Amino acid sequence: MAGNRVELFIRDKFIRNQGSRSFVFLFIRLRRYKIMLSEEKIKDAKELEFVIFCIENIAEKLKKRADQIYVALAEKSNILNDYIVPEYEMLHTQSKEYIVNDIVEVMKERGVQT
Repeated sequence: MAGNRVELFIRDKFIRNQGSRSFVFLFIRLRRYKIMLSEEKIKDAKELEFVIFCIENIAEKLKKRADQIYVALAEKSNILNDYIVPEYEMLHTQSKEYIVNDIVEVMKERGVQT
């Protein structure tokens, strides 16, 4: 998927979320580090939307900002590339509660602090 299509997808998601504060932080972080497809192993819009879903819902559960969760998953650890994206096919079929609890458990196992 071309970088421009990813940016359009993110803008569309941003508009649909009516500029929620957590999504604004995540959008800025994604643009700043240009992780669209170069560094992260995200293949398409579905995986990108799933990653955003995970980050926002983990942030809600842990009462943190989405940008803090992104840093924990992508910069302090490599859970984003080592677990969330590769396991997309299995994870996205589970409930929101299962997905969030599973990723939080992986964070605990790896000693990731937010």
